[in-house]
Amino acid sequence: MKIKKKLILTFIVLKIVPLIIIAFIATYSVYQLGNTFTKNGQALLTKTESVIQETASSTIADSIYALDQKSQVTQEQTTIRIAHNVAEFLYERDNDLLTLASLPINQNTLTQFQRLNTRDITVHGTYHFDNELKKWVTDTTPVIAENPITTKDILEENKRAFHKKNLPTFKKQRIPLYKEISFYNLQGQEQYKASSIDTHLKDISQRNQTYLKAETYYQEAQSLKQGEIYVSDVIGEYRRSPINGIFSPESAKAAGIAFEPEKYAYAGIENPVGKPFEGIIRFVTPVYDNNEKIGYLTLALDHRHLSEFTDYIMPDDRILSDISDASAGNYAFMWDYLGRCITHARDYFIVGFNAETGERVPPWITIETRQEWQQSGISSLNDFLATYPPFKNQSTQQTLDEEQKHRGEIALDCRYLNKAPQCHGWSQITEQGGYGSFIISWAGVLKFTTAASIPYFTGKYGKSARGFGFITIGANLDEFHKDATGIEKNIHTVLEQQSKTMQTFIETHEDKAIQQVHQTAFEVGLIAIILLGMVIVAAIMIANNFTQKIYQLILGAQAFANNHLGYRIPVQEDDEFGQLAIAFNNMSDQIQDLVVELEIKIEERTIELTAANAEITQLNQQLKQENTRMGAELAVTQKLQAMLTPKLVELAQIKELDVAGFMEPCHEVGGDYYDVLTHEEGLKIGVGDVTGHGLESGVVMLMLQTAIRTLVEHQESDPIKFINTINRTIYHNVKRMGSEQMSTLLLADYKQGILTVSGQHEEVIIVRADGTLETIDTLDLGFPIGLEENIESFVEKHPITLFKDDIVIFYTDGITEAENIQGEFYGTTRLAELVREVRQLSAVDICQCIVDDVKKHIAEHRVFDDITLLVMKHK
Repeated sequence: MKIKKKLILTFIVLKIVPLIIIAFIATYSVYQLGNTFTKNGQALLTKTESVIQETASSTIADSIYALDQKSQVTQEQTTIRIAHNVAEFLYERDNDLLTLASLPINQNTLTQFQRLNTRDITVHGTYHFDNELKKWVTDTTPVIAENPITTKDILEENKRAFHKKNLPTFKKQRIPLYKEISFYNLQGQEQYKASSIDTHLKDISQRNQTYLKAETYYQEAQSLKQGEIYVSDVIGEYRRSPINGIFSPESAKAAGIAFEPEKYAYAGIENPVGKPFEGIIRFVTPVYDNNEKIGYLTLALDHRHLSEFTDYIMPDDRILSDISDASAGNYAFMWDYLGRCITHARDYFIVGFNAETGERVPPWITIETRQEWQQSGISSLNDFLATYPPFKNQSTQQTLDEEQKHRGEIALDCRYLNKAPQCHGWSQITEQGGYGSFIISWAGVLKFTTAASIPYFTGKYGKSARGFGFITIGANLDEFHKDATGIEKNIHTVLEQQSKTMQTFIETHEDKAIQQVHQTAFEVGLIAIILLGMVIVAAIMIANNFTQKIYQLILGAQAFANNHLGYRIPVQEDDEFGQLAIAFNNMSDQIQDLVVELEIKIEERTIELTAANAEITQLNQQLKQENTRMGAELAVTQKLQAMLTPKLVELAQIKELDVAGFMEPCHEVGGDYYDVLTHEEGLKIGVGDVTGHGLESGVVMLMLQTAIRTLVEHQESDPIKFINTINRTIYHNVKRMGSEQMSTLLLADYKQGILTVSGQHEEVIIVRADGTLETIDTLDLGFPIGLEENIESFVEKHPITLFKDDIVIFYTDGITEAENIQGEFYGTTRLAELVREVRQLSAVDICQCIVDDVKKHIAEHRVFDDITLLVMKHK
């Protein structure tokens, strides 16, 4: 493309493109304004909804929290009140017993006492099962007194939140407190009895003559003193039910039984025609005549009076009822001091006895507990549970035993009801005689549950901090949240209506905004087209003027490129193009002068380089000759070192020791030294490390080896003289060499199981046959060789006694100070631990394991020092 077209195009780009961009930005901004209006409207709507929703949610949450707190206090108070009422009721029975014991005992006294001591119990009307409603319905309607109060009858000051509700009139029946009152002599033979259980006089010292063959009060009461009372557990016949929940034709079919609810346990509204639990609590005290014990008096409290305290408590809007109802999960129940259920809306949950055997029916357990019982080999489940830890792994994730449910034996014992973690919570709350509450998720429903201990401490119940037992009440949290939930629904309804109104308002104004945006975009586009035409005309005129002058410059540049260095551009005008032509001509003059000068300098530099090249060639030849000589010297020294190192054959001939060695220099020639020399008295072992590396260090090492070999051959046996002689030899040789080399040196003499070490070097590692680690610090056993002329005063010796399979390790710092890529040393500790791990191997294998582990530690990192190792294992 020619420059004229480029100039026109450039001008258009520089002028038109910004104009188009401005027009686009303006149009885009207008459209964005419309979109922003729409989005802000939607955002405002969303934010408004969010604020209202958050406010409502926060208000509801606060309300629910306040309701929960209030409900917690109220239900705890109710639970405590029931527990104390039960305790008070039981203490009254103590008073009855002691009062009767103070009266003349005869048949008439017992009969009259039973007749006069009565109490009301709640009874409900008849029920039938409605197949359409799928539930039990009453045949009678409870009578509720009409409320004659109208608004005008209420005082103005009392109208705010005035509430009145009459309770229905429930049917009551007065029955004796005691099923049985008896007096028996010291031998257990009943003398007098007023009983609705069995009027025959029996020998109650025999368990099979007692109620349900289950009582042992004769034996328990033997140790009682005057005024003391024995109180039994709740004793009654267990009522079976294979159905947990409403007893209906459908549930009976699912359980594989006929629809005969009257044959199974009473369960309140879930089975109002079933057989109710019948039981007693027996109170016993001794009777004295003239300070002489003549027999015992017993009162058998009717269990129905105990159930009266819990069966009709409803922690919801109903408050009270004439029939127990566990279907909604809102009810109260009672547990004894061990955690066994003794009152419940479902009588099949109350623990009881087998009337035929007199044995307690085992409680409902989980599958996990059943499996442990079967694996234990214990035949009786009761015997197994007597040794089983209570509250083991309690969790709602466990599964209750279906086999027990199929038999209808599902009594509750909190200690072994491991599917119900609330049992553990109740036990913790009441274990010190206290009360409390918590929330638990049970069967997918959040339940608020409270517990309070019953402070009755007569007889054996005085041994438990929770006394007679404890009361628990469970209630669904949703029951307390109904009002707050209703308010939340109303808020959501209002919010939805307001959202629709706001949405309509936004859509109406959005259409008007979009129309205005389209009008503005059309006007901006028209202006941009007019300006575009004007700019193109101006660009063509300016381009024609520029291209003519530029063409002259192009001709001059082409001539110069064709080596016409004498060509000059004519100067027509004194403008920027004229100044550019003058500058071009001046540059051409300078380049002509530089070319001539450069040719002269190139010729001079060529002569200088030729002479320098000849000199470098001569120096390279001399360097090759010197390297060849040095390589030969190093090879000879390396070979000498290798030749003087102990051979495997020599080491294998040592009878009392298994010896292996390894040495590897970090350069061609190393400064490390080790040797094992045999002589008439035993062995001389040497390990040393000359400072530095290379030829000079290698020569000093050869001096050490030669001096040591010489003294051995001359049978020098004193370690101190031995080392001092070697030191003087090396000291004078090093001075003659003009070197500053010195060396560590450790010498060890072995003879008949004794290893004597002298000289200064690295620590000596000893691994005993049993794995015990020992180290010998050689710092005080010598002095560096070649540093001072006389070191005799520094040299000491250290004896070591070796036993079978003991291992001694000599080494240089090339092992312990070997570095990995992170700069970490291999270390003495790692070396010693490795030897202990492989101490069962031979010396050769141990040596190889150490070398392999050191090289594994170094990996790809540089080796900085010679590596020398000597392993000795006592045979």
